[in-house]
Amino acid sequence: MAELSREGYKHICNLFRNMNYLDDLISDYYERVGIERNDSARDHQSTMARQAIMVSLCTLSSMTAIGNKFGKDHTTILYAKRKHDRNMRNLDYIDLYNTATEVVEDLVGKVDNDVFSDTNKAKEFIFALVRENNYLRSELHREIV
Repeated sequence: MAELSREGYKHICNLFRNMNYLDDLISDYYERVGIERNDSARDHQSTMARQAIMVSLCTLSSMTAIGNKFGKDHTTILYAKRKHDRNMRNLDYIDLYNTATEVVEDLVGKVDNDVFSDTNKAKEFIFALVRENNYLRSELHREIV
């Protein structure tokens, strides 16, 4: 899994608070795996798909927040995490989990790019202010002398 910088983590938390990125991410996952989302379904494929995305989302959000998005209790996510190692012996689950991880990493990459872009813009602005400050100081010095 891609490492997320501290700034990126703060940025992604703000995105989740301010927008419905988590909902979009879950929808994108279900589109990629080609399974209709049904949070109350108990069939094997739906359950495995749901558990795979729940486990992947644990890197970005709390179990309570994830559970709320699925209409489940946080203990359901805890159960999915506990079953993860056993599920990784199942090729279908591995595919689902890899897709879920890709969806999460895509979002992390977008956020890190946004943070990097914003950081560079801030640096450019600061350098412009420093140049302006130096110019004004030199002008002031010339007027005094």
